[in-house]
Amino acid sequence: MTAPRFVLAAKNKGGVGASFVSRAFLEFADAGQRRWRVFDGQAPGGSLKRFYKDAEIVNFAVTAGRMRVIDGLGAQTTFLDAPAGLLSETLQLLHDVGYMVEAARGQQDFAVLHVVGPNVDSMLEAAEIAARMAEGGKHYLIRNCANDEQFTWSDGAYKQMLAAVDPAAVVDVGHLDPMAREAVDGSGMSFSEFIADERQSALQRRLVRKWRDDTFATFEKAGFRSLA
Repeated sequence: MTAPRFVLAAKNKGGVGASFVSRAFLEFADAGQRRWRVFDGQAPGGSLKRFYKDAEIVNFAVTAGRMRVIDGLGAQTTFLDAPAGLLSETLQLLHDVGYMVEAARGQQDFAVLHVVGPNVDSMLEAAEIAARMAEGGKHYLIRNCANDEQFTWSDGAYKQMLAAVDPAAVVDVGHLDPMAREAVDGSGMSFSEFIADERQSALQRRLVRKWRDDTFATFEKAGFRSLA
């Protein structure tokens, strides 16, 4: 019997483009066809729901919202795009209620898509989250180039990250041209829908297609197919 799966896309530091990565992962996983439970934690307005219409907006900062997500984890695959600042707190909650122990025993299939940006503060999250995830579950560190900055940091931060995270679980998501990113973000479409829409700029469609294909290839190489 396959253990119920929970995929958590989260970060402690905001502004790293986590919801953009969540959109790409859900499209890669074909979550709509697989009838996943998908939660948009960016309450009250939501972010993911603009592109993934079946997503349910929840306030995961309060008990009622957490109940909505966690109470159904045994039913079917669940995906949560969590708000900024709640990754450590969420892992602590899952530890406190015994979920992490169940994941270690194989009773739950748990994965964290830990999105970080190209700055030292964001990267230093890696060691803390990796230590928490050692209890149970899969930890993927997603280095997202949401802007044109490069991932450069001090030797200390670099060594700390390398010591904490399995190199095979470090996933690099490349930079998308800002105008193309703004266009696909404002369209309310999936990446594939935007690419196919001839009303959009031909150049922007090609740029988005190249980014999507490269990102999906990276996800495939990292073993994300097993999460789907």
